[in-house]
Amino acid sequence: MKIVIVEDEVRSADNLAKYIEDCFPDVRVSGVFYNAVTALDYLKKHEIDILFTDICMPNMDGLELISQVRIVWPQLKIVVLSAYDDFDYVRKAFLLGVEDYLLKPIDRIDLAKMLRSIQTVQDTGQSNSRIVEKVRLLVSDQIAEPITLSSLAEAVSLSPAYLSTLFREETGETLSSYITRMRINNSMRLLHETNLKIYEISDMCGYSDTKYFTFVFKKITGMTPIEYREQKNNNTEK
Repeated sequence: MKIVIVEDEVRSADNLAKYIEDCFPDVRVSGVFYNAVTALDYLKKHEIDILFTDICMPNMDGLELISQVRIVWPQLKIVVLSAYDDFDYVRKAFLLGVEDYLLKPIDRIDLAKMLRSIQTVQDTGQSNSRIVEKVRLLVSDQIAEPITLSSLAEAVSLSPAYLSTLFREETGETLSSYITRMRINNSMRLLHETNLKIYEISDMCGYSDTKYFTFVFKKITGMTPIEYREQKNNNTEK
């Protein structure tokens, strides 16, 4: 996990960086910057996991830095540091989507809890991404076969209900919709690139019932498989 610290108080910045690296071997401080302008130039070019930034700094304050960084890295986790226990600063920071807010001098126990929490969330997100990718590969490999939620869930050692929810949260699409879309995309490719008969393509894309395949195909594309093939062939001839 890579971290950048932006703090105009040199000693505070260096002490924070040393504490993080000494106590968290899986965390690397990629950069320590004593002004927001230099930090922004670095952050535009480098992807990191967490940004720690002071609020009150000369030339460019922390809130402006956060606004600029959000343009480049919308999902970056940001922790605000400030000596000011001021609700207005807190409100503005959270409106910009910061992860958390720490008052200086920083309590090391609070900092440790925060880092562990962020690391746990990040590890969970990476694990979920790997699960979704494995499911996608399974669907691709089994596109000509019957695919059930139960069989996919068993393959990734999850309950069907949990996998269904996880897939939708990670992709914004239901698993059944994804499977259907992949089947139809594959059939479109075969219709365009081969001379296989419709029932053969239907079977190769996991539809044993050609009439049902035609129904689903038309529902998604607005055309029957034959109409789609004819349109593609006409476009190719032109």
